[in-house]
Amino acid sequence: MTEEDRKKIAGLNLARLLKLEKLPDPIKQNENEEPILKLVKEGKPLNDILVIDAHAHMGHNESQGVGNVWQRNSSAKGMVERNKLIGTDKILISSWLAIWSDYEEGNEIVYDAMKQFPDKIIGYASLNPNYVEDWDREIKKVHLEWGFKGMKPYNPRNGVPYNSPKYQKWYEFGNEHHLFALMHMSPNFKAEMLEIAAKYQNITFILAHSGMSFAVAREHIEIAKERPNVVLEITLTSVTFGVIEYLVKEIGADRVIFGTDQPMRDPIPQFGWLIYSHLTDEERKKILGENMQKIIDKCKL
Repeated sequence: MTEEDRKKIAGLNLARLLKLEKLPDPIKQNENEEPILKLVKEGKPLNDILVIDAHAHMGHNESQGVGNVWQRNSSAKGMVERNKLIGTDKILISSWLAIWSDYEEGNEIVYDAMKQFPDKIIGYASLNPNYVEDWDREIKKVHLEWGFKGMKPYNPRNGVPYNSPKYQKWYEFGNEHHLFALMHMSPNFKAEMLEIAAKYQNITFILAHSGMSFAVAREHIEIAKERPNVVLEITLTSVTFGVIEYLVKEIGADRVIFGTDQPMRDPIPQFGWLIYSHLTDEERKKILGENMQKIIDKCKL
């Protein structure tokens, strides 16, 4: 598309239909034409730069959706192919089925994906404390036998607070083996995270969707400032303009993590928000993959 066509679709057509007499002032463009931004503007993948998606899900083999939600490329094969367009090296995945209803079969879906793409996919194990009867058996299976390095408790579906004693055995194992845990918000999120991050200091807690709004960003920043084993992941469809720069300004580029929530959200726009943010290439490299790789390297399975 030409630049003029882009401007029309982005807003000029609507402004014309609304008969707006005065348009908003142009947003300041990123004048820092460093190599990463230049490559992306040319539509090229970042094949020589480490890119790790720290927040993804998936459906079963050959799936094109989950439940009643259309999600194209939601199988492991489809996701790996889609991510070639941006040059993603590794995808950290939990199964939709695992966090939503059947954690056992859902974990098996992820394990199968890890076997299909051992160099690309790293698993988040999901365990529902309302139904786990033998924690030792489940933990041994998903972490020691199958090699899942991530933990994915999910309060929005199971309703269990993250600081519940029900999670104790799992957190103790994660703490002993320096695992990482992806944490979605809960009704009492800040208090729960401050408590468990202090108690289990060898677990890296990744706070999901930290870029969804400035209100969420501020709360997550407060948690991160108090607990050094907390990092912030950026994704949500509504990633607010300027919020990635705000996260970096407040806690530093070393503690911000790239994630997309694919395949529910297409990874390419999420990727674009980070690349087009007003950061340096060194900061982008940390967020794109270097920070997450250090977290992965700390795992002792």
